[in-house]
Amino acid sequence: MARTGASEAALRVPALMDTSLRCAKHVYLYSDLDQDVGPYHVTDALDNVAQDVVDNNSEFEFYHKQLELWKNKGDLSELEGLKSTPKDPVLAEWTSSHYNTDLAAWQLDKYKFFHVLEKTWAAKPDMDWYLMIDSDTYVVWPTLLGYLETLDPMQKLYIGCGLWMDEHWFAHGGAGIVLSRAAMETLINNNTAARWDPKMEKYCCGDFVLAVALKEDYGVELQQAFPMFSQERWSTVPLGNENFWCRPAITFHHLNPAEMKEIAGFEDNRLNMSKSEPWTHADIFRDFTMKSMPDGSYRANWDGTFASDRYEFDKYQGLSLEPKSFQDCIEACEADENCLQYTHHDETCYIGTVIRLGFKKEEDKGGIWQSGWHKTRINDWASVQPQCDEVTF
Repeated sequence: MARTGASEAALRVPALMDTSLRCAKHVYLYSDLDQDVGPYHVTDALDNVAQDVVDNNSEFEFYHKQLELWKNKGDLSELEGLKSTPKDPVLAEWTSSHYNTDLAAWQLDKYKFFHVLEKTWAAKPDMDWYLMIDSDTYVVWPTLLGYLETLDPMQKLYIGCGLWMDEHWFAHGGAGIVLSRAAMETLINNNTAARWDPKMEKYCCGDFVLAVALKEDYGVELQQAFPMFSQERWSTVPLGNENFWCRPAITFHHLNPAEMKEIAGFEDNRLNMSKSEPWTHADIFRDFTMKSMPDGSYRANWDGTFASDRYEFDKYQGLSLEPKSFQDCIEACEADENCLQYTHHDETCYIGTVIRLGFKKEEDKGGIWQSGWHKTRINDWASVQPQCDEVTF
């Protein structure tokens, strides 16, 4: 089951179905509007939210406008980019830092979670496992299925990439949420959606509320599966982190259609080479990251370090000035034996102590983004890492 928004369905759904879900047998697509996208039907997940929850709820104003526009014009472009933020300033700050969105359409997403589960259960109540993803999530199915074979679906299991907020661990929705048959049955049989819908307005996110309901109502806690389930793009996973190296990769998030196609090609190529074993983060490093780095050591219009450390002048010796230029940034990396890559932008140098390929980033008011990799150190580090002959979950 995949969640999307009506305004992005035309872009996201075909890419998702052609790549991540190309081999999935049972797929259910949900949005905040009932519509067809090419050959794929997308179901409105919100059409059975109780009327007393919808009425006088400002978070549903966008939903009403969307339904009206679609009925009268069959086009939603007038609502593109409409903004909204949570009423609670603490929730607003947390949401913007972790989800990076203030779109009005996103405020509806939290109401979808329980109803997506209900609708999927009604359509397919005989499965051992249920996976919910975003429309920009890629799933490595052979690895996921191999992992699930080690678990018991008759146990109440709730699995994913854990984030911490307000004294709760919860599975990040974009990284994928797995529920066992027993957990799903418990949620559905206890009418969880109807009980939690009236409370939803005070929370930021549906994935968080799902965790709260599972724990407080049924005593089910998250089974942490990071880094197998990841909220990162595959180009931003910190591959230089030894804790990732031999771990299998199951999901990636925040992918655009081109990146989805890229991963599908990588996966198909492995199958064509008869590599049927689960692929690890080490495989991504060797067969994608290193091969995708530029022939030289630098790349313009590129953010490679992503969220790595800002350069701290007092930390280094032997430099007579702060690294305000790109050349200064190169020298700063050279002076730090832990530096594996670096990014320079707007007189700021970022030092990367893990390995990320990164992504394209166009010039802005701060100037050009330039990134580089210390390939000698990266190769030296990789040469002493294990071969991952035996992959375990």
